[in-house]
Amino acid sequence: MPTTTQEEIRFGGLTIRYLVTPQASGGSLAMFEFEVAPGAKVPAAHSHDAYEETCYGLEGILTYTVNGQTMEGRPGDTVLIPRGAIHRFENLHATPQKHSPSSPPASSAPTSSARSPPSSNPPHPAPRPTPPPSGKSCVATV
Repeated sequence: MPTTTQEEIRFGGLTIRYLVTPQASGGSLAMFEFEVAPGAKVPAAHSHDAYEETCYGLEGILTYTVNGQTMEGRPGDTVLIPRGAIHRFENLHATPQKHSPSSPPASSAPTSSARSPPSSNPPHPAPRPTPPPSGKSCVATV
């Protein structure tokens, strides 16, 4: 079964292209390429209560806000968004930005609608990893 697809989801200045679909991975992973046009942003802050999200920067600079903490992701950077963390992102720069998010389980595919903030009693506490010594990773903690 092929793991890549040319299907695109477009809304506003955002474009999503699946690289690994939930079906192709047997439900273990969703991976996609996400383009953010200059000045574009995710319309609303949202969270994912069932999984963490990992974003790898491919081109340009993307500004992430995770639980009120703002950070920039550049090409080669990895941003880990813990499960349940309220987050959003925007491209504050004049050039397009492209990153590749992935998340397990793949049953949570990206959509154009915002998710509700997490409940005050999430089922599992979010992990608190630390960045590796390379300094190329940004980890938002809750």
